[in-house]
Amino acid sequence: MVNRVIWIILDSVGMGELPDAARFHDEGSNTLGNLAAAVGLSIPNMRKLGLGNIEGMKNILPVEKPKGCYGRLGEISDGKDTTTGHWEMVGIYSKQPFPTYPNGFPEEILEEFKSKAKLKGVLGNCAASGTEIIKQLGTEHRKTGYPIVYTSADSVFQIACHEEIYSPKQLYQMCEIAREILKGEHAVARVIARPFVGEEGKFVRTANRRDFSLKPPMDNLLVRMKEVGLDVIAVGKIEDIFDKVGITEAVHTKDNMDGVQKTIQYMKEESKGLIFTNLVEFDMKWGHRNDVLGYANGLEEFDKVLPDIINAMKEEDILIINADHGCDPTTLSTDHSREYVPLLLYGKELKENIDLKTGKTFANIGQTISEIFKLPTLNIGESFWNVIENKIGSVDAMRMYDLIMKKRNGEELTKEEIEFMIEGYTKEEIPDYQMSAFLMAVYFKGMTEDETVELTMAMANSGDIMDLSEIEGLKADKHSTGGVGDKTSLVLGPMVAALGVPVAKMSGRGLGHTGGTIDKLESFPGFSTDLTKEQFIQNVNSIKMAIIGQTGDLAPADKKLYALRDVTATVDNLSLIASSIMSKKLAAGADVIVLDVKTGKGAFMKKEADALALAREMVKIGTNAGKETVAIISDMDQPLGFAVGNALEVKEAIDTLNGNGAKDLLELVITLGAYMLVGTKRVENIEAAREKLLGTIEDKSALKKFQEFVEAQGG
Repeated sequence: MVNRVIWIILDSVGMGELPDAARFHDEGSNTLGNLAAAVGLSIPNMRKLGLGNIEGMKNILPVEKPKGCYGRLGEISDGKDTTTGHWEMVGIYSKQPFPTYPNGFPEEILEEFKSKAKLKGVLGNCAASGTEIIKQLGTEHRKTGYPIVYTSADSVFQIACHEEIYSPKQLYQMCEIAREILKGEHAVARVIARPFVGEEGKFVRTANRRDFSLKPPMDNLLVRMKEVGLDVIAVGKIEDIFDKVGITEAVHTKDNMDGVQKTIQYMKEESKGLIFTNLVEFDMKWGHRNDVLGYANGLEEFDKVLPDIINAMKEEDILIINADHGCDPTTLSTDHSREYVPLLLYGKELKENIDLKTGKTFANIGQTISEIFKLPTLNIGESFWNVIENKIGSVDAMRMYDLIMKKRNGEELTKEEIEFMIEGYTKEEIPDYQMSAFLMAVYFKGMTEDETVELTMAMANSGDIMDLSEIEGLKADKHSTGGVGDKTSLVLGPMVAALGVPVAKMSGRGLGHTGGTIDKLESFPGFSTDLTKEQFIQNVNSIKMAIIGQTGDLAPADKKLYALRDVTATVDNLSLIASSIMSKKLAAGADVIVLDVKTGKGAFMKKEADALALAREMVKIGTNAGKETVAIISDMDQPLGFAVGNALEVKEAIDTLNGNGAKDLLELVITLGAYMLVGTKRVENIEAAREKLLGTIEDKSALKKFQEFVEAQGG
């Protein structure tokens, strides 16, 4: 069991241009590969972990059997700076780039800064190299006392002052004033204090640099870890990058080796959670100055002390090493570069020689750490924990027979046992007859809330998780537990989509005595619910609505169990229903989930108390997974609307969109839709949402949307 993660960022150590590098003017950038080609790199310890084996790595030789897990990660946020990179690692997606000022800052910003900082003037106000601008303006600064203000290609407001003119403390106070001013449209990612010392011609920057970052969104890995009592220990400028948000303890460093030593010191102490270190010299001292030899020597120096870090690891520690962007010193540019970053992982709790290939986002790391510590799923990223976890000696030794007996006796299964069972059944290593026996044991003995949550997550993670980040806005999904005449999705989807809410819905077929949404939609000749992921996303982006069937790649474990439950009389069990529904909803990737739980003679949940218990169970699962989840209880003592039967229900849905629907059907649709609109932040309250939804019936926009939806899927 992992107790602690040692996470070390080699600042700017990228490994090759991303596909969109040209948009950032970074064609040809490859920090590691170009360094190795230019001067050669002696880094045997990182190579042993798999650095040279990473997909796309150039000029660094692979080893035969790496001791670590390895891969490379892309960046989905719009940027190539420290803040954007680190924020994405912990689950923050920066869709819009931070503002930059290649021609200097507006006069109104500088005037306000001078006024509040009580300054007579400033020097610079241009984009420049930090070492060059103190060389050019350092003497004038000492004569006038005017701070040097400058920027770079990144979103930064930098203030350079000689330590004899302004002490570091005074400089930090100036930076705090600037940070307070730079908000809204001028909210730069970082305000940076750049103190220096020396005489004319010999000015040098000191280790007293300090970053004053924009405060990050609170929904991120560090905050979640801190909230549950885990340690989040920041070494180097990590505390500054996150403006102290989510940090429990911090220490600043002078240079890379000081950062390594402070990391090792923390590793020797007792803690549980995260030690998060940034080694900034690669970027600040060598990358931006195009110091090829300095950068290469810095990498080799780190490689030499890597065994010291590994030797300080405890049995239950894992080590993660990666970068946050590139800064190729071999190119003409002195700015950051838009590059893939290398990823290395090592520890006794991990498998060896696991090739993670190319991941889409830096957030895959944060998502993995989130899963390790059993935290809610982050908004972006895919965990690779199930690929790298070393299960030998624990889960691999399990037998399905023992799990059946354990559940038959009313005992609680562990997370590892449930994951073993679901993985084995998905891979057809566990036969139907054993899983049938387990389902029957669950039917009679039940599952605890924790077991139900773990079963849901295991099924959701048994296949692909739909990445809907390419769809703009918060995505909404709705699910009904089913009932006679329930055609709400056919009416609700077009109404909500007509109001601009992306409806990205994955539906099922009939289970038990009711037809499912997919069965009803197939009443249209030619209608296809078997869209590719690309088609699905394109349809939602273009018409705001798409409904597909559960594919074999999304929650495949549930698809197998769904069919098995239907023939083993284990359909109507609360835990199995909740985990089945929510595994599909979580795998489908929507941000907001609205649940319609039926109760009455025509529903699975005959009693209102049972329906309420199911609703609470599903909301708890969704909330635990980081989704906005709401459930309502609706009556199914009689069929919903007037029609029963797949084709007849489709006709009634069209009639309802035409303004001729049954009152009970329309009221239910309006109620569900109102929660979808509020959940996706389209309106502030339920009353306003209801009014807008009724408007889509009156102006026929919902009917038009339904027609577009059917035509887009071939009907």
